Amino acid sequence: MEIYVREAVEKDLDTIAKLGAEAFKGHGGSISSSKEWSNCWFRAFPMYQYYVAIIRWTESFTLEQVIGFVGWQVHGGFNRAEPVLELEQIAIDVNHRGQNLAPLLIEKSFLKIVEWMKEENSQLQDEINVIVWGYSSNLSAMRLYLRKFTDGVVGTRLQYGDDKVESMLRYREKLV
Repeated sequence: MEIYVREAVEKDLDTIAKLGAEAFKGHGGSISSSKEWSNCWFRAFPMYQYYVAIIRWTESFTLEQVIGFVGWQVHGGFNRAEPVLELEQIAIDVNHRGQNLAPLLIEKSFLKIVEWMKEENSQLQDEINVIVWGYSSNLSAMRLYLRKFTDGVVGTRLQYGDDKVESMLRYREKLV
């Protein structure tokens, strides 16, 4: 079994919605709410880009199962010399958690979106600022993020109530 990462296509939205409903409290467990949310972001391409992690089951790559997704948001325009890219959402199917798929999905999708940025942004210089917001109380997510976001916590916010502290982590990716 091998894991592949590719840009999401419209047929992936049902699975993205299911995974999102399971992973994010803001959907209240509702797949229809999650689908409405993910449809909006999917239609916001290229400002927002989904990538999916899939298992391919045949040699001819005809059968595949989406087992996770990540959403990246480009901030501040498409022609910034040092753009900001936000890891906005990541979810892995409950049956595939604990297999180190989230870091793999982040890394492979990041490489793909950076290639897109290089092709589209003639102003791009030598680095991209990458951020993620995470609940400080979500220790598994924060452990995941701290592996990659080596600048550490560079900001906090109380967006969803006094007991929901979110931390912003950052790192700068040097381009070669």
